[in-house]
Amino acid sequence: FSLVVALVVTTAIRTVGILLVTALLVIPAAAARNIARGAGAAFRLSVAIAVLSAVSGLVASYYLDTATGATVVLAASSCFALTTVARAVRGGGR
Repeated sequence: FSLVVALVVTTAIRTVGILLVTALLVIPAAAARNIARGAGAAFRLSVAIAVLSAVSGLVASYYLDTATGATVVLAASSCFALTTVARAVRGGGR
């Protein structure tokens, strides 16, 4: 499994850039951890947040005529901010 992840990350860095790859590896996982109750839920939420960030970032980039990678990272960061607020409202400080 680790070898496959390493190969995918290495290939993706050359294709889309280090900022986008790093952001889509870290930010969705951190956002999911803010609101998930277990590891399985965190995994599923992380995938959903990554897909949502990628799609919304691509659409926003197209209509706003902005850089795609930066817009996807901004969308992922927005998801992280929303989950941080949701955790604070719910009272789940760690």
